[in-house]
Amino acid sequence: MEDSASLPAVLRQELLRRFAGWLDAPPPDPLEMVRHFTPPRSADEELVTEVSRVLGAYRGFPEPVRRAMREPVREMCEGMASWVARARPGEAAPPPADLAELERYCWYVAGTVGWLLTDLFHHANPRWSAERYARLRELSHGFGVGLQLTNVIRDIGEDRGRGVSFVPADLCARMGVAPDLLFRPDQDAATRAVLGALSARAREHLHAGLEYCTTLPRTSWRVRLFCLVPLLLAVRTLKRIGAEPGYAAGWVRVKLSRREVYVTLCLSAVVAPSNALCRLIFRRLGPARAPVPAHG
Repeated sequence: MEDSASLPAVLRQELLRRFAGWLDAPPPDPLEMVRHFTPPRSADEELVTEVSRVLGAYRGFPEPVRRAMREPVREMCEGMASWVARARPGEAAPPPADLAELERYCWYVAGTVGWLLTDLFHHANPRWSAERYARLRELSHGFGVGLQLTNVIRDIGEDRGRGVSFVPADLCARMGVAPDLLFRPDQDAATRAVLGALSARAREHLHAGLEYCTTLPRTSWRVRLFCLVPLLLAVRTLKRIGAEPGYAAGWVRVKLSRREVYVTLCLSAVVAPSNALCRLIFRRLGPARAPVPAHG
């Protein structure tokens, strides 16, 4: 709903808020939402057309599980609606004014998912101490923001092709380039400086992801593995971006190969039970950076 380029911003805001309201009560008429995405033009739009099945599955969960999902999804919907509201009629939303605004968007898109998952993990592992649970909830902010920042960096060129930019305007100004001039051959140095600053910030946040994984109990091996895989894929992606000469020129979209993904999966399975090995492989796959303070 947020990404749809064919729907006006006002309608997207309405649909996001309507979906959030349906978490408490059966939808009065889901077809009213579905008709805007029929026939579906992508897998994402196809998912929207199945909103009744999605909500039916949600209502089939026990109340503690629904409670763990409800508030994060509401915050995600409201945050996305506020982001969409920044767009003028007929235009895409402008670039974020600064890094804080970009990270707030990343929170709405992915940080809320970390919050949701932490509560689901806790529901499945009720013996966690209050201190461990509080710490994991705190670290989930940086973890989610770091993963989404990595996605933003990876997709900057592709987003630019569809008229969208998530690069903070003040960061571009500090590097002496306008957001719409990124990737031009005569702006190569400035583009590299912008990408480098964003990548450094993403790596800092991903340190919270490393601490999140190592704070999970060793006995929760499968949960650790579930979290470790996207973390290691993210740091590996950032390393590839930094080493790819064509990326700053805008003609290469960095994507890990199947082999790299498979190797990362295997490494994650080996190191997941050990905090020391998790930290070692994290350092090996990406340059170490001092961690940013966890979100309170």
